[in-house]
Amino acid sequence: MDNKIKIKVNGQEVFGKPGQTILEVVQEQGLDEIPTLCHSPELKPYGSCFVCVVEVEGRPNLVPSCATKIYDGLEVHTKSEKVRKSRKTALELLVSNHYADCVSPCMLGCPAGVDAQGYIALAAMGENRKAIDLIRETNPFPAICGRVCVRKCELSCRREDVDEPVAINFIKRYVSDDPEAYEGGPERLPSRGKSIGIIGAGPAGLTASWFLGRLGYDTVLYEQFDRAGGMLRYGIPEYRLPDDVLDKEIDYILKAGGEIKYNTRVGRDVSMDELRKKHDAVFVSIGASTAKPMRVEGETSTNGVVTGVDFLHEKADSKEPVKGTIVVVGGGNTAMDCARTSVRLGADKVIILYRRTKDQMPADELEIKDALEEGVEIYELAAPIGIVKDNDELKALKCIRMKLGEPDASGRRRPVTLEGSEFELPCDVAISAIGQNVDLDGVGEAGTKLRRRLPSGTRSRSSRERSRRT
Repeated sequence: MDNKIKIKVNGQEVFGKPGQTILEVVQEQGLDEIPTLCHSPELKPYGSCFVCVVEVEGRPNLVPSCATKIYDGLEVHTKSEKVRKSRKTALELLVSNHYADCVSPCMLGCPAGVDAQGYIALAAMGENRKAIDLIRETNPFPAICGRVCVRKCELSCRREDVDEPVAINFIKRYVSDDPEAYEGGPERLPSRGKSIGIIGAGPAGLTASWFLGRLGYDTVLYEQFDRAGGMLRYGIPEYRLPDDVLDKEIDYILKAGGEIKYNTRVGRDVSMDELRKKHDAVFVSIGASTAKPMRVEGETSTNGVVTGVDFLHEKADSKEPVKGTIVVVGGGNTAMDCARTSVRLGADKVIILYRRTKDQMPADELEIKDALEEGVEIYELAAPIGIVKDNDELKALKCIRMKLGEPDASGRRRPVTLEGSEFELPCDVAISAIGQNVDLDGVGEAGTKLRRRLPSGTRSRSSRERSRRT
């Protein structure tokens, strides 16, 4: 019996192999059915749930069988009353705050439903390619989200109750930076012989191409610009999302069976009617690429007043320097991107004007923090009401002070103007970054019906999933 270890399990002498755990010996030889929850043969033993505990002679405390290795002369009891009661207590503690689902809070918090705990476990095992492929099951942009995601998963992480959330997004970036992440191509079902036309090669269009392609459909994306990516390329500055990372992600997505026709705008270069005839189905993913106006007189006829979308698009292509004082109106991530881009392009002073307080800004907390560290100033509780110009050249924004009133539909306290508090804020450039609209020009033809929201009784997949889980 060389290289065998003799132990006793419930009074029965058995032999195990060096390095085996109690659980492995018991399962392999069918000696008992020890319950487990956290154990997986693909992972290193951790012993966190304590549902698999057993009693070992000579030890005062019970031990997890999945993490305890055997040794010569070991005597184990798997069915004692002490063991049974301990397992019952462990299970009761585990389900004491259990809300009828077995999906981790981080996965539930993710808008894309990415299996965060799954790819973190694979990354811990050094299986970076398997981790990235698991992410791609629900999100084809792992490298992009690893850089610009607002980390809803980390907001839900229960580790925060102990110290701080797990760095889920940084782990996503780590595995996506592995050179093997983009080798080969994705698995694809046999071709169905059907073609899908996709309007727009932005995030939604590329996502549709990815999932449709893997299901065996051929896709053609019609993109109005000479580069793909949509707002990923033209709405997020390169210092946050480098072009080479975006290009690499797009190239891999197209391996699923897609092609892009650049410089092709629907309604100008091709009609909806032509797309309907050419393809078996058409997916509209034009995005929200036009900015909402500030709704102050003279903003469209004054040199120096621009929208955040146009500003970021222009600087993505030209990277021309900016000078003087820049005022950015808004409190979201687009406003932060405009402000931080202005700093990088040489602005003398950058101010963010926001009608609520800094704590109520919808921008990612890290973006706000980084903007302040880079010298951006934030003027709280103020909003533009007019433009001061000289011969159509911007000289200042006419503003008014605000105070917070009663909560509105969003739950935030509504900003209310303070009469008599008007003031002028001198600036050379004013950037409106208060939201975006959809440009439907060319899409609503050939009998296409447009709605502002989903039809009554229709819910998104994410909302259905959350309802099912709870």
